[in-house]
Amino acid sequence: MRIAALFLTIACATMVSAQGVGFVDVERVVLEYKKTADITTQLEARLKQNGEQVRTKRQALLQKVEALELSDPPALERLQKERDLALEKVEIELQEKGALLQQERELVEHLKKVYKVVQREVAAIGASKGLSAVYLISRDELGGRTRSDVWAGIQLRNVLWHDEKLDLTAEVVQRLNR
Repeated sequence: MRIAALFLTIACATMVSAQGVGFVDVERVVLEYKKTADITTQLEARLKQNGEQVRTKRQALLQKVEALELSDPPALERLQKERDLALEKVEIELQEKGALLQQERELVEHLKKVYKVVQREVAAIGASKGLSAVYLISRDELGGRTRSDVWAGIQLRNVLWHDEKLDLTAEVVQRLNR
């Protein structure tokens, strides 16, 4: 009788603690958060604009190279022009790489801010529901082209299964997009 009572107590404690958790797919939240979509749209527009500027500069450089090929300047002048054109090409490449790095930095900073907002909202939802913890979950798809890629994806997923009733992802997205 005592053993049965002990098992019943353990079972009840397990059920209560299982109800004290929730799960959130943060990647989905970030992708569905309207502010993230706005920032992404802005960054893509800027990337397109920078691409157009670089394309224009490259076309101008190509025209200069073609003009040099058609002309017959003295050897020293030709070497100086070739050097100037090579420097211009490097400057264009550096400008393009710098713009991409700047956009990456801005995206990283935005993601950090969004993650803090997500944490705050998850904490508010968790507290309002009386949860003890909210765990990060990942989408079902496993990416990777090699066995080590797949294993890395598996090892990053701490939760193998969860009850969909405990998934707070949609509620977090809804609260953020109000």
